[in-house]
Amino acid sequence: MPLFEVAVLLAPTRAKLAEGNLEKIILPPTPIVARDAQGAAVLALKMAKDAPESDLVRVVVRPFTD
Repeated sequence: MPLFEVAVLLAPTRAKLAEGNLEKIILPPTPIVARDAQGAAVLALKMAKDAPESDLVRVVVRPFTD
């Protein structure tokens, strides 16, 4: 199975964005072994303990390269 690097970010609401808040890292870049990028994203969300159930959560997945 391929290796991916994933991170989970929490985007600020429009009101907080207007106040100058930036995205918050919930799960820092972490290596994950998964069948595909979607599987890696699901595993990343399971690993992110502080992730609220909201559409403001963004999962970033990229293939791990040497």
